[in-house]
Amino acid sequence: MKHFFYLLILAAAFISCSDDDNPMVDNPVVVVEDDPYTEGFFVTNEGPFNNGFGTVDYINSDFSNRESSVFQSVNDSNLGNIVQSMAVGDSLAYVVANVSSQITVVDKGTFEGRSVITSGLNNPRHMILFDEKGYVTNWGDPNDPLDDFVAVVDLIINEVVNQIPVGEGPEDVLISGSSLYVAHQGGFGVNNIISVISLENEAVTSTVEVGDVPNSMSIDASGRLVVLSGGAPAFTGAETGGRLSIIDIAGNQVVASFFFATEEHPNHLNIVGGDAYYYLNGVVFKTTVEGFTNTTQPFITDVNFYNMTILSNRTIAGCDAADFASNGNIELYDASTGDFISSIEAGIIPGNVYPID
Repeated sequence: MKHFFYLLILAAAFISCSDDDNPMVDNPVVVVEDDPYTEGFFVTNEGPFNNGFGTVDYINSDFSNRESSVFQSVNDSNLGNIVQSMAVGDSLAYVVANVSSQITVVDKGTFEGRSVITSGLNNPRHMILFDEKGYVTNWGDPNDPLDDFVAVVDLIINEVVNQIPVGEGPEDVLISGSSLYVAHQGGFGVNNIISVISLENEAVTSTVEVGDVPNSMSIDASGRLVVLSGGAPAFTGAETGGRLSIIDIAGNQVVASFFFATEEHPNHLNIVGGDAYYYLNGVVFKTTVEGFTNTTQPFITDVNFYNMTILSNRTIAGCDAADFASNGNIELYDASTGDFISSIEAGIIPGNVYPID
């Protein structure tokens, strides 16, 4: 049984786009004299599943201004089908398009296109930057559980220079010390591992078993890797509840686990200082790592978050994808009090927010 979200993505892969829908590196670029995007955050919008392309919006730091589809506006081109994620560096940003299997490299301050990476990618998902390299999770053929990999991108030449084989369905990535941690949700199936990859050797050194469908990771105040797993959905026929796993990264061993009820499927873990936030059934909970399953008091209610990120100014930015066919919204709340701040329109299926600095 496949995840409904992933089935929609597969359907999109079989819809061919016209040449006009594909970004071209030799398109004329509109010269931007100043850097308009120096503070605030970007919003990635996946775009329609069955046609078209995704976009990136810009929202300034006081939430008073939003610019939609900035890449299209600046470059008279597009970012490809299903904008899955984004990685923001010091001067450049990298926009990952899943179905189009490409990464568009842009100037962070102006969003002028610099390069498009296509070779060495296959169903890319998430990217993280470290020194002069980028690490990108790839599903490969979603129906083949043995061809998934992490692509290593040389950021100087914008080319994939290595592929690290990993288990099925690699998704979220996090770096701590000299290790890259990869959460395996399972792609079209269900997985329950974290791959540990040596950044020096670019090879998997170990795997750690956690709950089914690990969806988010963070490092807590004690330097431990904390993984939130949503559990296998009911429609798989083998439903499991969510789980929080605390991993000692010195030995890559699970030292504590907290279990949710079978029908509870939490996600969107964020850890800020001593506080831990997660989302479950229209509610945001604020707790501590050790107090996870003891928390029954809702922090924010009646929300519909497709994703959720805590910004550096202690603002919760929740992505509301609405009906997954029309424009969604970014819902902003005070992470200290839970008070509503504002709602800002986004594009079709806002997937996440990425601070510029």
